[in-house]
Amino acid sequence: MTRAYNELYLKDAMDNLGEMFDYAQKSCNTKPELIWDLFIASGYADRFASGIPAVVSGKSGTELAMEILGEYDAFQDFPEPRKNGRLSKAYWCGSMLAYYQWRTVRSFRDIREQIAYSDIEDLYPKLHNELPERAAEAIDRLIQRQNKPARLHTLRLASGYTQSGLAEQSGLNIKTLQSYEIRGKNINRAAAESLMMLARTLGCRIEDLMEYGYDVRE
Repeated sequence: MTRAYNELYLKDAMDNLGEMFDYAQKSCNTKPELIWDLFIASGYADRFASGIPAVVSGKSGTELAMEILGEYDAFQDFPEPRKNGRLSKAYWCGSMLAYYQWRTVRSFRDIREQIAYSDIEDLYPKLHNELPERAAEAIDRLIQRQNKPARLHTLRLASGYTQSGLAEQSGLNIKTLQSYEIRGKNINRAAAESLMMLARTLGCRIEDLMEYGYDVRE
């Protein structure tokens, strides 16, 4: 799995997204769900996930919040940041989102579709003093418990293919395809050529086929 930016910048990324959520909630009285949605809608989330230095570490989290909220005319004069010397729940949630996105290489939009901000907040009491890996594993388990159909299955049905039809068009062995659909085999470990053929046939991106947070028997 190729990550968009080096681990050396991960702390900056976590600090900045944590500060963005903290400033938006504590100083601007903006609900964290809203700042997450605006972060995505503004395009900053894609730039952040792509590892663009000016967004990941070139700006402070407060500056990011101001630019995002400013685009939507939420404020004209921004308040000074409230600092009390300790990290808030909003800060922790933002930093964990940055870590989880970096770890999984998923888009922030995709993560938003799979898990609610309140679910991440619920992890704070038990995990805010733990390593970020623990929180990422907990987020994976939360997504897993939603028990949604495999993405390949959903995309196939949306495209109108039968399993045999998709296997024929993509060149993938039908038993392998069936195993991916029931998560008997891990599609994340499929050969790049197979993923490219599936994505081309279904008219989607390779990352749209990836599974996150699910146990597989491979």
